[in-house]
Amino acid sequence: MGERDANLDYAKARRELYLATYEATIQTAFSEVQSALSRRSTIFEQYEAQKALVEANAKSYAIYDARYQQGVDTYLNALLSQRSFYSSQKTLINVRLEELANRVTLYRVLGGGIEQKSE
Repeated sequence: MGERDANLDYAKARRELYLATYEATIQTAFSEVQSALSRRSTIFEQYEAQKALVEANAKSYAIYDARYQQGVDTYLNALLSQRSFYSSQKTLINVRLEELANRVTLYRVLGGGIEQKSE
């Protein structure tokens, strides 16, 4: 009778361990999903703002270049404007890259791409 009680206690302890591990895994998953979703909304706002900046810098560069072509302004101002334009484009690309990485993270934390292990 003692061995049977010990086996029962062992089985209960293992069940509790597995339950605690499962609960921790679920809490981690919810936390990761929440983090990815909240970052997604800020990335969208950042992308739209950066896109507006690129458009403004493109117009500025076009104006400075036209001023230089007409002999009204120096080439240095056109170059500085062009540098700002290229820099804002680079930042826009980086924000887009971050948005795509966030999509991958969201896909992963929602369970996409996970192969089931057979035991």
